[in-house]
Amino acid sequence: MKQYKINIHAHSIFSDGLNTPYIMALEAKRLGFTSLVITDHFYGFQLGKNNHFSMTVEKMKMLKRACIEAKKILPVIVGLEIPHFGQEVLVFGGEAIKNILKKGLPTHEGLIALKRETNCAIVLCHPSEDFDILELIEICDGYEQYNSGCDLFRNNRNRGGFRDKVSWCNSDAHHADSLEVGYNVVDSKITTESDLIKYIKSGKQPLHFLKGDKMISVEPNEFEKKVSKMSSDEMKEASDEAVQKLKNTFQPDDLIWINGEQVPAGPYLNKDNTLRGV
Repeated sequence: MKQYKINIHAHSIFSDGLNTPYIMALEAKRLGFTSLVITDHFYGFQLGKNNHFSMTVEKMKMLKRACIEAKKILPVIVGLEIPHFGQEVLVFGGEAIKNILKKGLPTHEGLIALKRETNCAIVLCHPSEDFDILELIEICDGYEQYNSGCDLFRNNRNRGGFRDKVSWCNSDAHHADSLEVGYNVVDSKITTESDLIKYIKSGKQPLHFLKGDKMISVEPNEFEKKVSKMSSDEMKEASDEAVQKLKNTFQPDDLIWINGEQVPAGPYLNKDNTLRGV
């Protein structure tokens, strides 16, 4: 039986990640993944700190343009992470995502309608120990048992109503070099949105793997520590600056940061000297 490697929860620079889709695709291919799945955040239209790292219709268009270059390296699937009932869920399905970005965060009834009217799948991500909520059980096709290398049930093995749901092991990567912290091995080659939705809803249980095949502890990196101390205005400025940097031009010998190392920009540039993947 053939086996394929996939992680269905990761973030790019278009929300609170550190890398462009192109860089993420390069690393995902090096690590042997079948495809790259990007699930950037959408917090709705409310004002506040988190909203500066939230997707918008315009940022989604930018992400899709960025994925054109990334797809030359590896198939890319775009999902969305949204808050729901005090937790967060991953939504897969272009029509459902377009509806959410345009109309705002759906009510529970609205999310049920999207599942009924569009081809989409929903996975509960990094649940807290008190996540056993009837509405979440009703709406989700699966849940994360492992996130960022951590067993979310090490202190609470009772999955309650989720006991019969498919469990996933994802990295929740915010930088490309952590894509392999947690991943899944499946028996189907998943390269498109439809492939992923079909697998999630099939009820098949993927195999779980953690980096090094053992439990690891993931500490916040320096960027995450800095962000946690930012005011709302400082976070908006940092987010705007990160997106603007993607549009800047570079010289081939300019040094840029890739996965924590400074490297020459040359191999990562378009013909007009903008950073590839934007």
